Amino acid sequence: MRSIIKYFKKNKKYEPDDILKITSKIKYDDFTNFKKYLIKSPENMLKIKEGICYDLVELERYLFNKINYECKTFFAYQKLPINDQTHTFLVYKEDNKYHWFESSWESYRGVHGRPFNSYESACKYVSKQLKESSKWKNVNIVEYNKFNYKNMNILQFAEYIIKNFK
Repeated sequence: MRSIIKYFKKNKKYEPDDILKITSKIKYDDFTNFKKYLIKSPENMLKIKEGICYDLVELERYLFNKINYECKTFFAYQKLPINDQTHTFLVYKEDNKYHWFESSWESYRGVHGRPFNSYESACKYVSKQLKESSKWKNVNIVEYNKFNYKNMNILQFAEYIIKNFK
């Protein structure tokens, strides 16, 4: 974590591409048990360099806050109860335009946007990608704020978002 802060102090202008350079070095964790997998903190992600979208979005949020960019985080799921694929992602605002920042979904890794005119239009675009690329039948998206996810597994994390932010 100190090396990240040093990097941001050393460089005069920080860009989303700088964050992508950091997050793209993190390997996707192909976990086998969603009840045993615990969500990692940004500090832990930088140490072990392995995680899932839930972990990466929290790291992205941390880094975007460090460079003073407005951003929002979103949780996508197909249906309740949650027993299918889910995804978390971040959208940031720059010059009154919105961009989808993706670092865990490998085929979409990068900064996306035409740019978008709103957070909502960025989310609609992500929804379309989930339907087309991942063959999701339904896509529900919930905006969520930072919360204390320490010692939560994936299911607990998802259930907390649905219960508290929907």
